[in-house]
Amino acid sequence: MVADRIADQALQYIDEHQEELVQLLQQLVRAKSVHGNEERVAGIIWPELEALGFEVKNFPVEPSRPNLVATFRGSVGSPKMLGYAHMDTVGPGDEAAWSVDPFGGEVKDGKIWGRGTCDHKGSIAAFLIAFRALRAAGFAPKGNLVYVFDSDEEKGGHQGMRHLVKINAFSADFGLYGCTTQISQESKANFPMFGPSNIIGAAMGAQVFKITVSGTRPPRRNLMYPPGRPTALDNALGLLQVLNEYAEKVRKRVCPLTGPSRMHFQGVEYTPSPLVGLPDEISFKVYRRINLLEDLDEEREAIFNLIKEFQSQNRQVEIEAEILEERPQTRVSEEMPVIPALKRAGLAVDGIEPRYTGAPSLTGLGWFVNEKKIPIVMFGYGHLDFHHSIDEHIAVEDLVKSTKVYALTIRKLIG
Repeated sequence: MVADRIADQALQYIDEHQEELVQLLQQLVRAKSVHGNEERVAGIIWPELEALGFEVKNFPVEPSRPNLVATFRGSVGSPKMLGYAHMDTVGPGDEAAWSVDPFGGEVKDGKIWGRGTCDHKGSIAAFLIAFRALRAAGFAPKGNLVYVFDSDEEKGGHQGMRHLVKINAFSADFGLYGCTTQISQESKANFPMFGPSNIIGAAMGAQVFKITVSGTRPPRRNLMYPPGRPTALDNALGLLQVLNEYAEKVRKRVCPLTGPSRMHFQGVEYTPSPLVGLPDEISFKVYRRINLLEDLDEEREAIFNLIKEFQSQNRQVEIEAEILEERPQTRVSEEMPVIPALKRAGLAVDGIEPRYTGAPSLTGLGWFVNEKKIPIVMFGYGHLDFHHSIDEHIAVEDLVKSTKVYALTIRKLIG
């Protein structure tokens, strides 16, 4: 193990109290917290934090949607380490398709089953028991440990992390985002950048455009549809063909850390003509996932230029284009302190040194790295591709390993 009495005793504590770890995760799963109903989970976490000596503050947007920021103050107060995981989950989907109660927290076949076991209630339990183990071993940190457990992550974080960032509710020098970061055999083809154990420190950027296209306007004195007058759908299909040709080029751009870029269309809405012959409208959204090798400004301009060119060739068509959301790509330096600490801890616990890599998607890393300027990485045992899935589960062994790695990492970084 590790040549460190406190670390060794903490690992032994986790082994001896494995059942308490499992029971805590079961409690969290049973406290159903589909986004908008996070209060019961916070009610479990809050007293656990206070019992460990954390000062807990709540920064809700709405009374029933807590955002907990808990600080354990070390003897020196520096460095400050952040541990993060969110309390809300997506819904279960078709409950009849589950082989277990999605909110039962059942243990079978060496696994804990239920919504949130991977995303992210397992990480919350691991963070709490990791620090409990360290304190039981006599750990008295020099630096501060800040745990943030928020609401609304699954709906974009408007009432969670976006709010906490806006009001500057916390700060840290570096952080650990508790998240399962392994991939099942079935999904490996979609995650070629992943190894058996992964530290995610890079993620794609995002752009969301809304485009509204009108039907071709008839002559002013002729309100009926002239034969062959293109409707809004006809015009939108023409523009979509142009954009889809660009999307095919986009998908061929591959980054070793985040994989191929992506571009797809959804959110179609149609407004029928209020009177026969008056212009109708159709709108749709363009979703871009931008890899680390692309330029955010250039990609935004490319979309707008394609729209302008199409409109110049179809002057009777009115097109409005706006960007609804834009988030830059994220990449954390491999030299940031959490990464080598996680590698050492992972090797000690699992026998495999975790690989630094990126995710082929947008993640929550950007809120910390780009907005808060806090270098943070994702790590945890268990499958990332089980998030939002039917029969979501985590192996008890993986939950225990995550808890041990979190304990060793906290010990190393703020001890």
